[in-house]
Amino acid sequence: MGHHLCLVQATDCGCLIYRETTGCYVVTHQNLPKTSIRVATLPGAYAMCEGWHRRSSHS
Repeated sequence: MGHHLCLVQATDCGCLIYRETTGCYVVTHQNLPKTSIRVATLPGAYAMCEGWHRRSSHS
């Protein structure tokens, strides 16, 4: 049985946050198409996006 995703937020820095039917969140980034991270909470998803944004701005 697959998990369906629903887009929650697309940020200005290219981060995409989805909610699974299980209640977890999946975070991806437009510049990292094969990378996705599952987190338990929406604040955790935003923290992941912030981390990617900080790393990309230091590159």
